[in-house]
Amino acid sequence: MFNIFLISTCKSKYFVVILILFNYLTMYTRFDSPEFCKLIKTFHNVFYKYYQIVKQPKNFGTGEQLHHAEIHTIVAIGENPEINITELARETAVSKGAVSQTVQKLEEKQLIARYKGKDDREVHLRLSDKGVIAFEGYNKLVESHFRNYEEMFKRSNETERNIVFKVVEAINNQFDEYLL
Repeated sequence: MFNIFLISTCKSKYFVVILILFNYLTMYTRFDSPEFCKLIKTFHNVFYKYYQIVKQPKNFGTGEQLHHAEIHTIVAIGENPEINITELARETAVSKGAVSQTVQKLEEKQLIARYKGKDDREVHLRLSDKGVIAFEGYNKLVESHFRNYEEMFKRSNETERNIVFKVVEAINNQFDEYLL
C-alpha cells in the first residue's frame, strides 16, 4: 500500500496531486466493486512506476546523463527550429526562469547553442550535433516503448478504444480540477 513517505520524495506537483488522489481513493474510500478497487490500485502503481522512471537521468546516446526536464527541452528545440526562450517556456509549460536554467545546463553540456535571429535582437536556440544525437536517441526510445501499445491499440475495436478515451479523458479533466 502507498505510504506518505512517497509524497515527500516527489518533486513534481502533478505527481504529488496524482499520488495523493490515488492514496486517498485506496485508503479511505470503500468501493462496492472489487474490480474498480483493483483498477484504482493499478492506476496508482502505473503512476508511481512512471514517476520512478522519469526521475532517473538517462543517456540518450551522447554519454551525458540527462534529466527529464533536459531531454524534454532538447525535444522541444528539436521539434521547433529557431525557437526562443519565451516560446520554449510556453511549449514546455515551464517558467522562463526555469527554462533559462535548463538551457544554461544544456549549453554547458554542449547539447544546444544560442544564436542571434535575422533581426539581431532576438536570441534563438538550436541543437548542436550532440543535441541532435540526444534528440534522435530519445525519439528511438519512445518509438520502441510505444510500439507494443500501438499494436494493442490496433487490435482493439472502436468500442474498446472509445471506452479507453472516455476514461482517460475523465481522469485528465479531474486532475485539471485538482491542479487549479
